[in-house]
Amino acid sequence: MTIITSQLKNTFLSPCEQKKIIGLLDKLSDEKLVNVKGVQLNGLRTRFTTLLSQLLEIGNPNSVSLWVRYFWESEITKALNNEFYYPSTIELDLTTYCNNSCFFCKEGLNKIRYDYPFQKLKKDLKEFSKIPEIKFIIYSGGGEPICYPKLAEVLAVTHQYGFDIYLSTNGGLLGQTNLPLQVFVDNVSILKFSLGAPTHQTYNAIHHSQESVMPGELNSVDYIFEQITKIIRLRNKNKRIIKVGRKSKRFPLVVIAMTVSIVNQKEIVEMAKRATASGVDELWLRPVITSNKSLVNIKEGLRQMKKAQRLFGNKIIIKTFNHRLNFGSEKEDYFSRCVCHPVVNPDGIIHQGSVTPCVFRRGNRADNYWLATGSPCQDSIVNIIESQDYARKIEDQNVNLHSIGSKKCPRCRKTLNNIFLDILSEASLDEQNTIREIILKLFPKTVESEMLKYLY
Repeated sequence: MTIITSQLKNTFLSPCEQKKIIGLLDKLSDEKLVNVKGVQLNGLRTRFTTLLSQLLEIGNPNSVSLWVRYFWESEITKALNNEFYYPSTIELDLTTYCNNSCFFCKEGLNKIRYDYPFQKLKKDLKEFSKIPEIKFIIYSGGGEPICYPKLAEVLAVTHQYGFDIYLSTNGGLLGQTNLPLQVFVDNVSILKFSLGAPTHQTYNAIHHSQESVMPGELNSVDYIFEQITKIIRLRNKNKRIIKVGRKSKRFPLVVIAMTVSIVNQKEIVEMAKRATASGVDELWLRPVITSNKSLVNIKEGLRQMKKAQRLFGNKIIIKTFNHRLNFGSEKEDYFSRCVCHPVVNPDGIIHQGSVTPCVFRRGNRADNYWLATGSPCQDSIVNIIESQDYARKIEDQNVNLHSIGSKKCPRCRKTLNNIFLDILSEASLDEQNTIREIILKLFPKTVESEMLKYLY
């Protein structure tokens, strides 16, 4: 309790409110637990306090607080009871093609192209609009969205149906005739640019490992930063505004995400300087995770992450802790159910696409066929999600990706949401409500959380 008590003193909470938090923590049981492998674990209070300490260290509208605030009834309690629930978020891969060739990404090196049928996509969006729980559409992942021929139309139609849109892009082709910047300002809620470095040479080494791009050209880092600056200027005139109390913010939230590796770890502070100067709202930092030893190779990167946060404050969001930096012990992994949103990919086993319950295991990869189901390019995505076969895929995910399964995965098992749900699964109903109360007190609603609420 000593660490958490010290951390609470650095929050906005009054001494009386801090004392109340400690009192609520004291209500939680701390009897030792035993996992499915027979290993003794720390008690509920100790495990939750450790998690809280990490959340406070991150210090941003993190996934757990958003999940608790907005999806306690619709997802968390249903997941704990092993009940069916509609996802709040659906991720759609518009194409398998990418104009980049990042050295760490399988998709960028695979130039076989499958595009999601545009007319089918419009039918899907209309069907989604009839299900109140589905609120957020992500265009990201299995390929580069800006390579989809009708991206501008897709964004407009998605927005017209009332969905919030998260678009993840490398940004290399923005501003061309078919991709006017105003389209992104008018329709997108969160616009994320994946940029591996702030300098031309390092950016080329990461994103263009199979070709060369000249400074200032399309797909160069200088060109992308130029488009980001233009988008910020357009955004500042946007009438789409969200308010919380006296604070307000205009859509879209514009962020840069930097995946930290041994190649770019010395340029994090420089990226923070350039990102801040461009006017973006946040810089997200996370390491490349290819093995349990990935973090060992980027000690300088971890140091620079902290330095960037000290220099630029809450504009720098360190996502490292979402991937096992402090929860890497396999013995802690005895999770009850994996919570994730479905991912739709246009390239499946028979090229009619696939749906998987895991954002990292897309069905267009041969080693993920076991987790893929459905033919979304021709069949109803909602029907696929509601099917018994999809339910079995979720169960397969739970069993096989578990630390005792045959297809162990180092990713989702240690994300904060899954650690949190694991803790909740050991709590009584009263303890669950106590935990919820603590989270809501520590992480109040903000303008940023309102913008990020479906992206947890």
